[in-house]
Amino acid sequence: MTDSVFLLSGPSRAGESPLERARDALRRAHALDWVVPNHDGEDSLRSTAFDEPIGDARRATQAVAALMEGDGTSIAERWDADVLARWRV
Repeated sequence: MTDSVFLLSGPSRAGESPLERARDALRRAHALDWVVPNHDGEDSLRSTAFDEPIGDARRATQAVAALMEGDGTSIAERWDADVLARWRV
């Protein structure tokens, strides 16, 4: 089972742009056991318009559930501390 789960998303700080929020999340991601990409985003209609998430939002939700149960998932990633340097962000 995963020792801890840390979600990088949360409420925006006053005056924080979406780019600043994303950059901050990317800077902290290397400290996590797993990174689960969700290209739909939590405010996407794929996350909220139906009874259950669909598309990439569904795959990400299922991956987090699998990790919390101690199972593997093919979409979870491990990131190095220098991930931003490679992307030039």
